[in-house]
Amino acid sequence: MKILKIKIKNINCLRCEWEINFQSPPLSHAGLFAITGPTGSGKSTILDAITLALFNKIPRFESDTITKNFIEKSGSIITRSETDSFVEVAYSCSKGIFCSKWSVAINKRGGLRETDMELIDASTNKPVLSGKKEVPKKNTELIGLTYDQFIKSILLSQGEFARFLKSKKDERGKLLEDITGMTIYRELGKKAFEKFKEKNEVIKSKIDIIESEEEQLLSQEKENELDEFIQAINKEIQKAEANRSAIEKAIDVKNQIQSIDDEIEKNAKEEEQINKELEDFNKVNAERMLNHNRLLPYLNEIRNYHANYDSIQNIKEEIKKKEPELEDKRKAVNGTLSSISEFIGLEVESHNALKALTDFGIKVSHHITNRLNAEKALSLQKIKISNLLKKAALVRYKNFEASNMIDELKEKLSKEISSIISFKEQLVNQTKIKTENIDKQKESLSARLQTMKDLKNQVENFAENQKKINAKEQQIKEASAFINNNQPILKDITISINSVNIKINEVKEKREKKLREKNLEDDRELLKQGEPCPLCGSLHHPYVHEYFNNVSELTKKLQDLEIEVSQFETKKQELQNEISTHTGTLNVLKKEMSDIEKEMTIQKNKISDHKERLKIVKIGNVHTIELTIAELEESIEAISKFEKLDSDKRELENFKEDVDELALSINEFAKAKQEVELRYNGSNIRGDCDLLRNQLTKLNDDIQSMEATLNANKNRLEELANHQTKIEATVNHIFKSFGYPDILSSFKDVLPDAEFNNLTQQLSNLNGNIKRINALTLSANERKQQQLLSDDATKSKEQLLEELDSTLQQLEKDKQNLDEHRAQKMQNESRKNRITRLKQQVDETRQANLKWELLSKYIGDALGKNFSTFAQGLTLKKLIQLTNVRLQKLNDRYFLDMPLEDEDDDLVIIDTYLGEERRSVKTLSGGETFIVSLALALALSDLASRNVKIESLYIDEGFGSLDPEALDMAISTLEQLQVESNKTIGIISHVDSLKERIETQIQLEKNSNGFSKIVIK
Repeated sequence: MKILKIKIKNINCLRCEWEINFQSPPLSHAGLFAITGPTGSGKSTILDAITLALFNKIPRFESDTITKNFIEKSGSIITRSETDSFVEVAYSCSKGIFCSKWSVAINKRGGLRETDMELIDASTNKPVLSGKKEVPKKNTELIGLTYDQFIKSILLSQGEFARFLKSKKDERGKLLEDITGMTIYRELGKKAFEKFKEKNEVIKSKIDIIESEEEQLLSQEKENELDEFIQAINKEIQKAEANRSAIEKAIDVKNQIQSIDDEIEKNAKEEEQINKELEDFNKVNAERMLNHNRLLPYLNEIRNYHANYDSIQNIKEEIKKKEPELEDKRKAVNGTLSSISEFIGLEVESHNALKALTDFGIKVSHHITNRLNAEKALSLQKIKISNLLKKAALVRYKNFEASNMIDELKEKLSKEISSIISFKEQLVNQTKIKTENIDKQKESLSARLQTMKDLKNQVENFAENQKKINAKEQQIKEASAFINNNQPILKDITISINSVNIKINEVKEKREKKLREKNLEDDRELLKQGEPCPLCGSLHHPYVHEYFNNVSELTKKLQDLEIEVSQFETKKQELQNEISTHTGTLNVLKKEMSDIEKEMTIQKNKISDHKERLKIVKIGNVHTIELTIAELEESIEAISKFEKLDSDKRELENFKEDVDELALSINEFAKAKQEVELRYNGSNIRGDCDLLRNQLTKLNDDIQSMEATLNANKNRLEELANHQTKIEATVNHIFKSFGYPDILSSFKDVLPDAEFNNLTQQLSNLNGNIKRINALTLSANERKQQQLLSDDATKSKEQLLEELDSTLQQLEKDKQNLDEHRAQKMQNESRKNRITRLKQQVDETRQANLKWELLSKYIGDALGKNFSTFAQGLTLKKLIQLTNVRLQKLNDRYFLDMPLEDEDDDLVIIDTYLGEERRSVKTLSGGETFIVSLALALALSDLASRNVKIESLYIDEGFGSLDPEALDMAISTLEQLQVESNKTIGIISHVDSLKERIETQIQLEKNSNGFSKIVIK
């Protein structure tokens, strides 16, 4: 990950917009640069801007994220009196180049808006996503570092590491957790302890439940007593149930008898009601039904006579109404005949009017058709002329489109055609064009022109490929030379690596031997002259005082050799990569050169083919080919002009023919229009004729229909009168005997059939209901006698109900008592089952809890200290190893080491200048402390970024405690680190000597208003 560019606007004392571009000079040329300026000028603000733009956090503030509320409360971030601010960081990573932006602004009401973030893909300049929660997550994913890892591997604070260096063991462990983000191990230890405790609590609670349940179990004697009592209660319940059934049966018999008595009483009341309804019916309908029954044999005669009477009256009324309407229709016919005569211009009568009207319509329609055809032909010709005038060659005649200018247009066209013929003759005389086979001439010249152009392209491409061949040959020569020159160097490096590895093995053997000897130093000090050695029995001990164990010297020598072999390995890998790159390049160049040679062979063949087709012996240069191409293009252009003139002439001749046809169409339309206007001035001849025809036809049809209807009504009237006379003669004397003056007066006593049938049905229903009620009463009396045979007359219903209530109460008590004892038994059985299940669950839980028991035993405790201490020890050991690698380059005098068991818990410095003396890091001077803490910070950066390539590093302060020599050494080490790793390293400091040593600087200059500006030198 590498920081490419930083933009800052109105952040703290950095007012206005500033840009630091690490890809532009002088920063792009200097891997090591200094950020300098007086205290409070904004040096650390530049580092704050990086984490703010990427993670919405700032290391020196304890707040997790920078929010609107934080800015308002702290009064920081946004420059005073400004309305908006932003920071923007462009960075590269393995997944591309991205630009992350953080911004905040003041709204129109003077309040602060919410902070916002945006991430942009720099390669496409398109947004990836936005949001102050989403962007930090995406940056973590792209960079490969969390915020904590980022500030410990890229932004290094010397003070934090100096405090870590001289702290006690417990405090050092906490600092190491904070620096490396290893709190997870403490949490895991606590979780293991808590999980085991939680599982044990579950087991204990279940055991408590088991013990409680066992205390409440019934003894076997009490269980037996409970079973005997339940059996006795069951027998009592059976007796009570039998008694209850007998009482209920006796009560049911008495209820049945009472129900039958109620039914008999109900039937008596219903019979009385029906008799009353029958009496009322006879009062109203008896006489009407008697009269109807007397006339019943003569109903057909009465009804026919009454119907004929109504028909005669209706027919007389119809005849009286239709006779005036018939006269009006006859007058309307005479009026229509007059209209037809006027329309066709000829007198007509009723017998010939329709034929005369039809003949007139046919003749007029024929002339109208002729006019329409002429008008359509004229319209089509006008459209055709109008479309032709839209063409570019004919648009100049648009002014002659009006019909009254046809003659002028014909004259104009004749002159134009004559002019084109004259131009064609001049062009033929001035050029070598032959008027015959113009198309073949043009085709032949065009083919030759295209072949010449292809020939020119092939010649130019062949020359270009020849230049490429020459360039590729030079590149192949250079790549081959590099490979040949560096192969022996690679071989020498491999030999050196093998040689150093042999030395490493020898030193390791010596060091292991010395370590074994060193373990016996305490025993050696106990040896005394003249006393036997407990190991070999010798009385002479020559090396008691002269022995010197140089294990520290061997350790230092081993580290030097390991560093040396690491450097050789790096050089070997780099050289192998370069040789591999040049080998790949060489293969690509050879392949490209082969492809170009194949292409040149094809081009040679094409050039030969073009020469043969063009019948050229010698090509000459490209300029000669271009002259030939120009001559061919001039000849083709002359032919094109001739073709254009010929095409224009044909087009004008065709247009003149269409104009002539238009003039003819205008004359024909005028004649047809005059023929129609002489005979008819309307717009719809067929409709007008049909209207008169339909009017006359309908009137004649109506008259004929009305005359037929009147004659039929008169005949029907005569028939009905004769039929009435016959009926009167047959039955008139009978109706007089009934007291009616005539047949018609008897009609008032005739009931409609539906009404008569309804009355008859009502009378029948009333009589039937009386019979039904009598039958029901007889049946009820029989059933009552049957029930009396089973009735216990000695007890009343009330006595039986009292006995039943007493029996039910006792039965309920017995059942309740039984349920209580059964529940007690079920509860005891359930308790036994629950105890069995709980014991099984305890066994299963104990088995499953074995893993948590082991974890708690080895890594768990209430504070998580055990596992955290173990992990811290491993991490600290690895960190010290990486620190010693960095420290070896900064100052080869010291090695950092962990304290031994008999030493204090302070970290230890091994001083190689004083015979591997071990002493506490607290004895280091200020400058020495800075050197060691710098090595520690660089080592932690290596540890935190082991999975991510870090190409930017920023170190904050601490250089003021160094003497000139130590400062020079620190700067040299950082320069060497920059060269080896190609990192961009920035140092924040106000030390003047450091400013002099590092030429490239980002200077912050503070003005009298408290604002700063950024100057890059």
